[in-house]
Order: sequence, then structure tokens, then C-alpha cells
Amino acid sequence: YSEAQNSIRKFRRTLHETAENLWKKKEHPLVVMIDELDRCRPSYAVELLEVAKHLFSVDRIVYVLAVNRSELVHSIKALYGSEFDAPGYLGRFFDVDIRLPEPERKAFLEALLRAIDFDDYFKRTQDSEGRNDAQFARDVLKISFSSADVSFRRIAQAVYRLGLVLGSLRADQRSFAVTAVVALVLRTTDEELYRRFCRGEASDMEVVDKVFGHTAAAATLGNRDRCDFEATVAVAAMEVSGDFPLQLKQDPTPLLKRYLDVMEGKSGRRHYSDPSHKHASGVIEMTTNHWGIARRELGIGFKESVRRIELFSSGLMAGSK
Repeated sequence: YSEAQNSIRKFRRTLHETAENLWKKKEHPLVVMIDELDRCRPSYAVELLEVAKHLFSVDRIVYVLAVNRSELVHSIKALYGSEFDAPGYLGRFFDVDIRLPEPERKAFLEALLRAIDFDDYFKRTQDSEGRNDAQFARDVLKISFSSADVSFRRIAQAVYRLGLVLGSLRADQRSFAVTAVVALVLRTTDEELYRRFCRGEASDMEVVDKVFGHTAAAATLGNRDRCDFEATVAVAAMEVSGDFPLQLKQDPTPLLKRYLDVMEGKSGRRHYSDPSHKHASGVIEMTTNHWGIARRELGIGFKESVRRIELFSSGLMAGSK
């Protein structure tokens, strides 16, 4: 016990000297940042708070804890019981509480894209028609991650994963990069549907209806980009099924059959999932273009996108073809 107490006193003295030296040189305290304490197991979180309060309570040292306070309260109650006064307990440790505002989603996404040098990969990918794949991919990400159902943590994880995928590609694999964005968006917004689609258990029509089933997404993405997105999904469905017909009309996917029926005047009542002839024609045209690329370069299509996304993910995908 005596040795332990002597060690603590020595540690506090050294810590005090370090903080005092910093104050003399810079005239500001030593700041210790503790992040995501609310994500630790309850017993560890409480132990760390106690240590910071009693062992590290030294002049000229300021502790800044970035936490989800409600989650930390829940952790403490899990340790001491539901009737325990967790807010009052936390009041012993925090002198000042500052609630940070939730970031604006588009600005948050843009900051993440800059962090992974998103535009650098796409800077040489503008085609002869002036279309920019970087803008298309950015718009798809913004629209898909605009919902409050997708947490900021999931958005950050998805974008950093995208950065790893893009970093693994050659500069000439533009179509692969766009496919990877579409696959990653689906994985982030509806992982169950994504995995079903990868196993061939969900159709391209289910995916498109999920993404554009609310007016915000349907209205925000331009018609050309929406056609491009749907065409990418349709070709992905062909690749997953292993069926690349010589002509799209031979064995169309459910999504393409919908649009072929529209073009042939067989559609019924129109709504968001039964678009105009112009939109149907655009999807078929872009699908034909993507389909031609996919038939020539099967190694850099949807399946390879999924393989690389899962390679850079924490868990392995079970049951994929």
C-alpha cells in the first residue's frame, strides 16, 4: 500500500511539473482529450472518470471529455441500477457542460470527401459529353445520406471505406468506382437489402424502389444521374445472376422489364416507380452502355466492388455468391 501511495504521489508531482513548465512557456494549461468514453464498457467508463477526478486532479491541467451524455448516463445506470442518480453522479466530474450542435449533413459529407481526396481520383474522368463522375458520385452520396436514419458515424465509416476502395483502383477504372459508390450506398442505407441483392434474392427493382421510394431522393437527383444510378443497379443484377444476354430484351431484369413495358405502352397507372417514356428510354440507353462495359470487363464490376468493400469492412459477408 505504501509503495502504491508513493508511486501515486510521484506521478502527480511529475504531472504537476510538466503542466507548470508548459504554463510558463505557453501560458495555457495542459489539455487532455478523452473521446468516446460512452462507448466503453460501463465499469471502465466509471473507473476512468474516478481516476481522472482523483488521480489526475492537478493544477494547470484541463480535461475535455467528448461524450454522448445520455449514453454515458445509461452506462452508469447499467452499473449501479436504474434508480441510481446518474446525472447527479456525473455532476461530480464535469465543471462545465457544452452541447455541440449537430453538424449539417452536406457539410459533414464534404469534409469527409476532402479527407479521402475524393476528387483527386475523379479529376481525369470527365467524358466527352462533359459528364463528371465525381459530381454524380457526390450527388448520390449526399442524397442517400441525407436521411436522419443514417447516423454520422455510419456516414464516416462508409466514406472512409470508400476512400480505401478508391485507393485500390487504377485511374482507368472509372466505371468500377461509380459501381462501388452505388454498392456502398446500398450497404450503408439498407444492409439487409444489400446482402439479399448480392445473393440474388432481391431484384434491381426492389433496390431502385427503396432508394427512390421517397420524394426527396426522387426530386433531388437529376434525371440523367437517376438513369445512371438505375442502369448501374440493373447491370449489377445481371452480373449477380450470371446472365448477360446478347440483347437486353431477351431476358430483362424486373427493372428493365418495367421500362421496356413503358416504352412499348404496356404500363398502367403512373407514379414515381412507373416513370415517363423519356426516363425509361434513358435508363435503357445507359443500361446498354454499362452492360457493354460489364460484358467486356467482368473483373471490375459489381461483384468486385462488393469484394473490395467487404475486404475493407470489419465483418465478412456471409452467403454471397
